[in-house]
Amino acid sequence: MEKKATFAELVEIMRILRSPEGCPWDKEQTPQSIKKSLIEEAYEVAEAIDGEDEKDLKEELGDLLFQIIFHSQMASEKKYFDIDDVIDTIAQKIRRRHPHIFGNLHAGSPAEVLTRWEQIKRAEREEHETQMSGPPLSLPALQYAFELQSRAARVGFDWEDGVDTLQKLDEEVQELKVALKSGQKLAREEMGDFLFTIVNITRHLGVDAEDALRATCKKFTRRFNYMEKRAKEMGRTLEEMTLEEKDLLGEEAKIKAED
Repeated sequence: MEKKATFAELVEIMRILRSPEGCPWDKEQTPQSIKKSLIEEAYEVAEAIDGEDEKDLKEELGDLLFQIIFHSQMASEKKYFDIDDVIDTIAQKIRRRHPHIFGNLHAGSPAEVLTRWEQIKRAEREEHETQMSGPPLSLPALQYAFELQSRAARVGFDWEDGVDTLQKLDEEVQELKVALKSGQKLAREEMGDFLFTIVNITRHLGVDAEDALRATCKKFTRRFNYMEKRAKEMGRTLEEMTLEEKDLLGEEAKIKAED
């Protein structure tokens, strides 16, 4: 059996790629130029998890790990920090936030662990930070909204239950109807309020809005692909079909595309 590469060997590979004798492409990269790649790799990991594909997950985790090593190598070249500093920082943080494991405190339930985790995080914040300082702006909008709402809820600024949020949704729908007649600027603002309320409802239901919408997108894709296939079998295209004909195919796809 071929000897498996080690973490240290992967770090060394990255160092060689960035060395004067290394790869022309890798040498010219900056944190900004490969930032998009880091985000893409994280999404590919999530997709592999959703697909329950262990082989794919192994590969995608490796790609994501390599991005972390890549950024750490660039920081090391500027004497900011290296991969060992990254590992040490996260190790210290995890120990600090698990005093029930690495300290003398006791946690009797997962909920108690999460409560203490948040308390420790708040204590670690700089004095100028607020509840809203944490979530990065680069998060997908649905996830960003969820994080903001969750942070507000921690200090008691929240609807009491899902019924209240549904009533708020009715209000937002009425405001959106008015806004649609008043111009794009107001409609844009009200649409944002509408989406923010939708995320709030999913949060109260214990549903991840990002996952729910992604699942619906996948379902729509399956059904639309079925419609295109059926149209082709009929010797036609969706473009030339009437809306009524497409609706009929859509209803058929709801049954057949889910088989």
